[in-house]
Amino acid sequence: LAGVESATRDGFALRSFVVATLAATAANGLWFWAGQRLGRRVLATLCRISISPDSCVRQNEASFARRGVLTLVIAKFVPGLSILAPPLAGALGMPLSRFVGWNLLGSALWAGVAVGAGRLFHEQIDDLLHALSSLGGVALALAGAALVVYLAWRLWRRARVRRELDRFERLGPADLMALLAERQDVTIVDVRAASPGMPLGQRIPGARHLDLGALGEAALAGWPAAGEIITYCAC
Repeated sequence: LAGVESATRDGFALRSFVVATLAATAANGLWFWAGQRLGRRVLATLCRISISPDSCVRQNEASFARRGVLTLVIAKFVPGLSILAPPLAGALGMPLSRFVGWNLLGSALWAGVAVGAGRLFHEQIDDLLHALSSLGGVALALAGAALVVYLAWRLWRRARVRRELDRFERLGPADLMALLAERQDVTIVDVRAASPGMPLGQRIPGARHLDLGALGEAALAGWPAAGEIITYCAC
């Protein structure tokens, strides 16, 4: 809408771009600070209110492992990643100076694309707004129905994933210690996201790391064909 307005007002595009960029940068900075101070607690809270809490941190960690700081550049364009990327960067220990630079670049790219698209397609957007205005309450009802369908679909997916996860046997630390004392054919697999810029840190002694984003015959070569396999992460 700011881009549409800029088509008829000189200087409005630049002012809108600057304000949107600074506002997004400031908001992301607050989330980064929260991630630094509260660590995974703020991530757990955000995921608890998410429609997909079973995988939201895991997917964002994997994005940081694959793309590094470029995650901050594309975060605004990816639903779910937008809200979790800044606090996750803080929780992972990213230096403030590095975060500020890449966050500013990502915010500027997001604001520039939005304002630019509005200015480029201002005539079409005007036509769409007039059409919605002529529909009156029908337009609001259609938007509400679309939102309900989307929420229902996401909640159905969440319930399906939860049912699938419930089929897996879960072990506590004490159970794992007892199992390791009894058997020799136990393979412990660490499936946390990792990269040179995001090292794993401590792990269970003897655990083998497996990148879930690179599964295949080559990744599984040399693995035992029998015995117990136990995976763990930090989800």
